[in-house]
Amino acid sequence: MINKPFAFSLRKMGTLFNFTIHSQNYDHGWNTDIEALIEKLEQSWSRFRFDSELSILNKTGHISAPSEEFQMAISATIEAYEETGGLFDPRVLNALEVLGYDESFEKIQSKGPNSTRTHATPTSPLRDEILITADGITLHSEHRIDLGGIGKCLALEEISSLILKKDQESSFLIDAGGDIVSRSSTNFPCWYIAIEDPNTTEPLGFWIRLSNGSVATSSPSIRRWRRGGTLKHHLIDPTSMDSSNSDLASVTVVGDIASKGEVWSKSLFLMGKERAITTAEAEGISAVFIDQKSNVYTSSPFARYIEVRGDGASSANTADHFDFSSPLSNFTSIHFDH
Repeated sequence: MINKPFAFSLRKMGTLFNFTIHSQNYDHGWNTDIEALIEKLEQSWSRFRFDSELSILNKTGHISAPSEEFQMAISATIEAYEETGGLFDPRVLNALEVLGYDESFEKIQSKGPNSTRTHATPTSPLRDEILITADGITLHSEHRIDLGGIGKCLALEEISSLILKKDQESSFLIDAGGDIVSRSSTNFPCWYIAIEDPNTTEPLGFWIRLSNGSVATSSPSIRRWRRGGTLKHHLIDPTSMDSSNSDLASVTVVGDIASKGEVWSKSLFLMGKERAITTAEAEGISAVFIDQKSNVYTSSPFARYIEVRGDGASSANTADHFDFSSPLSNFTSIHFDH
C-alpha cells in the first residue's frame, strides 16, 4: 500500500511549482529548504530583479565573482546555443521588452502602440559575446540576455538534487507550469502525465508514462498579449527578433534532463512542424507536436513513453507496473504556463 503523498505549492519565478513527494523522511522543513533554494536561484538569474546577477550583467556588461549557479546557467545557455545551431539564443531580452514583456507576466496588460525602439538581430556567435574567465563573466554585446525558460528547468534539476540528498529513496514529481521532473523508487515505479491540446484545452488520447525523467513543453498559449492590436507571445525567433510565426501550437519533449528538454522543445517549436519532426527523428528526440489545427505527431523515440488511455480515467493500465489501490494516485496533467 502506498502512503498518501505530501503535496504543496510555491509560486516562484512567475510560475506555480507543484510538489508531490513520497518519502518516509519528509517533514515541513523540506518546504523551507526548497523555497530558500528557489529564492537563491531567482536572485541569480531573474531579469525582473534589478539586483540579480543577470540584471547586473545586462546593465553593466560584467559581473565579478559570479555564483556557481549563475556560471552554470550561462554555461548551459552557451552549450544550448551551439547544440541547436543558434536557434536557442538568450539574446532576446531587448525584443521581449519592445514587444511588451517588460515586467513579470502576471502584471502585463494590453498596451498601446508598438515601441519605436529598434533592435538588431545578433550576428556574432554567442561564445564571442559572453566570456567566462577567472575575472568573472563579461557581456560584449548590446543584446541583453534572458534566462527564463532554461532557468526554470535548471531550477527543477537543482530542486530534484536537493530532495534526493534528503532521501535517496524518495519518489516525487515537480510540475512547474508544464515543465516536469520526476523520480521513482521500487515502491513507486512510474507517473502518468496527460498532455493538453492548447487549441481546445482537452487532453490527448494517451498519457506519458514517466519514471526517472523530465517533460518540457513550449507553447505560446498562455504567455501571450496584445501589443498595438497585434497578438504577441514570448517565444522569440532569433532570426527576426519577433514572436515566432510557427505553425505549431506546442512541442513537448520527454527525456532525462529538464533543461535539455526545454532547449529542444523551444528550438523545435521555432523550426515549424515539418523541419521539427525531421530534426527530432534525426536527433533521437522523444517529442510530441501539436499543430494549430490540433493534429498530433510524435517522433519514433517517444513510443516508449506512451500509455494509451481508456474510456475513463480509472482504466489506466498500471498492471504491468504496480498494483495501485488508487490507479491514478500518481497522475498529473500538464497545464501550460510558458
